[in-house]
Amino acid sequence: MVLIFVGCSQKRFYIPSIHQTQPLVRINTPIGVAPVTLPQYLLMDKVLLKSGEYHDFTFAGEPEWQIQKAFVEYLRAALGDERVRVYPWEFATKPKCIVKLIVSHLVWDEKSATLQGKIEVEIADKKKSFVLVQSGEDLRQAMDELWKKVFQKAAQMLARECS
Repeated sequence: MVLIFVGCSQKRFYIPSIHQTQPLVRINTPIGVAPVTLPQYLLMDKVLLKSGEYHDFTFAGEPEWQIQKAFVEYLRAALGDERVRVYPWEFATKPKCIVKLIVSHLVWDEKSATLQGKIEVEIADKKKSFVLVQSGEDLRQAMDELWKKVFQKAAQMLARECS
């Protein structure tokens, strides 16, 4: 029994830690943040290594919900708290502007300490894909910085498309 508890207590859980941003612009259009789509390996508490193998990486809770929650918080700070809500649960009617993050892959290169993510942002049925690379002292730090870049890019796109 003790070994089970010791093993669990040493497991490090990842919670996205995205620092609040300065407001970009106030948007009058309601924005719905749809559930995030992640690669299957992240859902199984793994991250893909450049070597093609997998590394244990455990979120504190469901990964899609953790990223969506951090994304909503970021957008509320950047675009205006009263207009950004989780879609579809926090809306009585469908908003005109819905944003969805689709993560095709996240690859960690241990040798160069870089994380590469292929991301697609869909806003009001318009899709834009991009690749971001983030260096970091460790995978968790690189992950936080990469999410911040993704969220910032999506917020800028929302400010253009939905204002």
